[in-house]
Formats: sequence, C-alpha cells, structure tokens
Amino acid sequence: MSSRASGRVERCSALVLVSRYGPGTSGPDCLALRVRQSSRPGMAWILLGSLRVDGDHRSDERRCQGLPSGRIRVTVAPNTFPPHACGSDREHIHGSRLVVKVVRIYQRDLQRLREQLSPRDLAVLDQVRDLKLMSGAQIQAVHFAAHDHETADAAGRAARRVLKRLVRDRLLVRLERQIGGIRGGSAGYVYAASPLAHRLLDGDGPRRRFKEPSATFVEHTLAIAQLVVDLIDRHHTNTVEILRLEAEPRCWRTFAAASSREMVRPDLFVALGVGEFEHHWFVEIDLGTETMQRRLTKCAQYEAYYRSGSEQAARDLFPKVLWVMPTHALADELHRRIDHAKNLTTEIFTATSQVDVLTVLAGGAS
Repeated sequence: MSSRASGRVERCSALVLVSRYGPGTSGPDCLALRVRQSSRPGMAWILLGSLRVDGDHRSDERRCQGLPSGRIRVTVAPNTFPPHACGSDREHIHGSRLVVKVVRIYQRDLQRLREQLSPRDLAVLDQVRDLKLMSGAQIQAVHFAAHDHETADAAGRAARRVLKRLVRDRLLVRLERQIGGIRGGSAGYVYAASPLAHRLLDGDGPRRRFKEPSATFVEHTLAIAQLVVDLIDRHHTNTVEILRLEAEPRCWRTFAAASSREMVRPDLFVALGVGEFEHHWFVEIDLGTETMQRRLTKCAQYEAYYRSGSEQAARDLFPKVLWVMPTHALADELHRRIDHAKNLTTEIFTATSQVDVLTVLAGGAS
C-alpha cells in the first residue's frame, strides 16, 4: 500500500483481502483491494479498485474467496490508507486502521502448509484439482462416507467443517452458483481448487488464475464428476474394480495424422475389472447440447486415432468409445447414425443413456 507499510513488497500486482474495524461496526469488514506497484518515487502502490464485503453481502464474500494467486498472504501491520484514495473507497475506510502486509509465499511456506493438512485434506484437494469441479455432496460421498462415521448426519457435519476450513485457508474456491439453488443447502455448493492449492500440489509450475466458469461448463464437469463418484462407490462395494481412471487432460491422446499432429479429447478414460474380464473405455458425456453432426465429427476423430494404431501399439488394445446421452431416444439415434456412416468402424462405438451407463461400463448391455 503506501511506502510506510511494514513488510517488503515483492509483487508487481496483487489482490489482497484486508480485514478492518470501522467506526460503528461490531466486527471486521473485508476489502478486496486490487493494487499495482507504482513507478512514482515514494509511492509503493496505486489503488486500482476495491470491493466492500461484510456479513450482509454473502454473494460478494464468495466472489472474493480464493482470488489471490497464492503468492501473497495478509498479516497484521498497522498502517493508514493511501492518501490518494478517493470517492467510495475513502468512505469505506474513513477512520479505520488497515492491517496489511504483503509477502511472497515461498516453497518452505507451502511445505509448512502441507504438513498442517491431513491425508484426507490432501485427498480432497487432489481429487477436486483432478476433476476441476465437485459439489459438496460429491466430495462428501467419496471422502466422508457414512460408514466411517457414527451417523450420516455426523458425516455431513464433518464434510461441512473440513470444506469450510479449506475455503477459509484459500485452498478451495466456492463458486457463486449452487446446485439446486438455495434449497440445495451446503451440499449444493460447487468447489474448485484454488491457485494456492495448485501450487501446493503441483509445485512451481505455471501460475494459474481462477475464473468463474460458465453454467454449461459447471453442468458438464459435474456430470463427469458424478460418474467418477458412482464408479468409486461401485469399487468400494466390490461390484467392479477400478484399474485406471483418468480425467481431462490426462485422458487426451495425440497421434500423427497425414500432415500434422491430431488430438482426441475424451471426457474420461476408464478401465474396469469385472471378474476375469477388463473393460476399457473412452467416455463422452453428452448433455444434449451438441448437434448430431458434431457428434459424428468427433466419432471421425476417434476413427482416425483408431486407424493410426497409436493406442494399440502403446497398450495392445483400443478402448471402446462410449457416448453417454441424456435420453434413450438420443442414444438410439446416435447408434443409427453411426451404423449408417460409411467411414466409421461401428464396433468401436456404442451409446447409452445416463441411467444405464454403469451397467454398460461393467460390460452389460444398455
């Protein structure tokens, strides 16, 4: 902030959350301050904008969570707001004492944070990072199973307590939208791994920024996550054995085409053991938003990958491509279109409805 702020400034731009006690308030408010380093002598930071957050604005509070990149943290340091603040920003902080200190989070800090997390905390973060998004109910189903607690209510309370702590520590980001609206309750919240969680799990890789995803992306990603949750449940009940389970982008495959490198991008790769048999699948989750022509175009990409022989050379087989459709009618229509396509090997494709997907993946008929 100003040049008098304690602590060395080591970042050219940042978004920091600042707790303060204002006049006439009974508790701390929070300001999200977007700042950048100034080139002017004697002025370390320039205010770009601020957002007031208090207990009466829950949506604003959620919008702030998880936004810092993980390179900064906020600790206590007495200071006053920069004199060049004006307008509504000055009104928000008039008469207050800011508590700000901006420092870089080093690898030793990440290691210390990792040591404070339980194996279950790390498992939650790793799976949310892998699947991109998960709902509170999905996280609870995998990591807070009822049989591990005295009652189902106890499992729910444990899940809410852990998720609240991970959001507080900016390791998880809670999206603004809820599944099922307000009636969905805390289980309807949707979570993503924060930039800090990516640094914690991936090390010093590319810096990631969190951006609120679209409703379509959320719906599709949660559908993929739900299939993973259902497969894990079947695995725990010994119905199937999960041999391999890869989400995007680990399940993507590149191959050499006629004049370039091409890529197929399934939503999941699944290998299941059922008795003496193994079933390998590329899974496409379709929510009915694509045209039939686009589905056939993607089938043609799989056909090109099949004919390249790359998968067969690497793994001695080619997984079957399973289209998971919202209705039986759409699945049957896609079946017919694939059967009548002259350039497709029909044996490597199948389609089913969402209600039959687990049966088909285990080797049954749709």
